[in-house]
This record gives sequence, C-alpha cells and structure tokens, in this order.
Amino acid sequence: MFVNSKNNLNIYTPLVLKRYKEVMGYDCNLENPMYFSEKIQWLKLYDVTTGKKYCSDKLNLRKYCKEKLNIDLCPKILKVYNKNEKMDIKDIPEKCVFKCNHGSNWNIIKDSDNFNIEEVQDKLSNWCNINYAFYNNNYEFQYKDIIPKYYIEEFIDIFCEYKFYCFNGKVKLCQVIWYDDQFERGILPLKEWCRHDAIVNQNYDLMLKYLFFVGTRQHEPEYLSKNYKLYYTDDYKTMVNYAEKLAADFKFVRVDFYRNNKDKIYLSEMTFTPSNGFTRFKRISTDYEFGQLLTL
Repeated sequence: MFVNSKNNLNIYTPLVLKRYKEVMGYDCNLENPMYFSEKIQWLKLYDVTTGKKYCSDKLNLRKYCKEKLNIDLCPKILKVYNKNEKMDIKDIPEKCVFKCNHGSNWNIIKDSDNFNIEEVQDKLSNWCNINYAFYNNNYEFQYKDIIPKYYIEEFIDIFCEYKFYCFNGKVKLCQVIWYDDQFERGILPLKEWCRHDAIVNQNYDLMLKYLFFVGTRQHEPEYLSKNYKLYYTDDYKTMVNYAEKLAADFKFVRVDFYRNNKDKIYLSEMTFTPSNGFTRFKRISTDYEFGQLLTL
C-alpha cells in the first residue's frame, strides 16, 4: 500500500549519529545495526514511507484505522482548527483534550474550571509553528511534511495503557502502564513513583527480564509480578489482532491503545520511533534482544 518516500535523508546521517552519541554515550553502528536503538536510527533515515507519514498525522490515523479494521477506535473529535484559527469558547466543553496532529506529547487536558483559553491558544499556536521532525534534534522524518493543525478531542478517563511492539507485522511484546500510590509519598516525583510498566508477551505472560528504564526501583519486579494481572482485559487478544492488522505494512511500529474504567478500548496512536530510539533500558542486553526481534 505504501512506498518509500524519495526524500534524500542521508545528508542528516552525521547529525543522527552525533545525537545518538550525545544521548546514549557510545557510537551508533548504522552499517550493521544490532541494537534496537540502532535499528530505530536506521529506520529514521532509510525507511521513511508514505504510510509512516500518513499514520503519524493523528487526524489521518482515524481514516487508516477505519480502512484496516472497519471500525473507528479513536476518541471522538469535537472540533478541528487550522494552525492560525482561533478557538471559540463555545466549542469547548467542561472536559476535553486539546491536541496537535503533527507531533508527540503535545496535549493539554481540560478537566476543571481552572482554564485560560488565551494561554492554551498560545501554546497550541506555538506548537503548530514547530516542525516536529527537527524538534530537540531528534530527526523523526515521518512528521516532516504533516500540515499542522490542532483539535479538541473528547475527554477519556484512562484506566490503563497498552503499547504493542510490532516487529515485522507481528506483536512480540506489550508495555502495560498504570498508575497508583502504592509507594511512599515524597520519595520520588509523583509521575515517577506512581507509574508502573510491565512488559508482557502476546499471551499476557509477564517478561520480567525486559524491565524498562535505568531508574527502575529495586522492589518493582515483586510488585509487577503481584499486580500486573489486575490490568488484564478480555479484549487483550482483540487488541493484539488489531495491532497486527494496523502494523502489517511496516517493519516496526508500536501501536498504542488505552481503556477507560468501563473497559472500553481506544486507539491512541501509532509510534514509529518510540523515545526516538533512546529508551534507556535497565540492561543493555534488553536493547540487544529487542533489536534481534526486528529484521530490517
């Protein structure tokens, strides 16, 4: 369905290599990449397809989902604006989410009366004037040609997230994310001490050897083993099936879902360069093992 774009990206190779060395602390081998982090850099430069560009646009993703799955799994869009349009306060419900279509983590949640439309408008407008392909020197070229827009999306009370790692069209692993207050307050910042990441396989078996993040706490494995099954859903196999259908045209993509507290499943996004390839695994061997799951 999709073909490689004709962009001559090899001029950016030295910059990608420099950025990798700055973040990871060692050289990137693009000639014979073995680690997952290296293979993501290779894909950024040499596998920029029209499909990646299409699906990286969060507005187009809805069309792709309907085409591939014959169902709309994305949250409802309430209003779409061109980058220079101004919002009308009448368009804004009591609870909603403001998002940009052309990047990652450019979201603003409105879930209270403490809302300043001018501040939100300024932030969205500033984001729309940034080409995310070059944001923070990350060179994620699937975003390069997206026409920036912003939109208002319905508010979803997220209970749990499921991020499916699809290697050559097949789900191999899933990152299950939830938040709670099981650990002592005041030791770590809120967003760190209440977030938990369990890695499971396509059958929802816990894969403790794949602990993420350098800062993983000592008692986390025991906690994950005890609690990860609480976030199993009967729709898990359905999500695996959906993810593989959405991933069929790509060498690698992470297909992200979440569900609310009523067990309804939503498609969040398709992520082609998670953490820009700079995921700091607890063990470097995990970076290598992830890399061996992917054939370029």
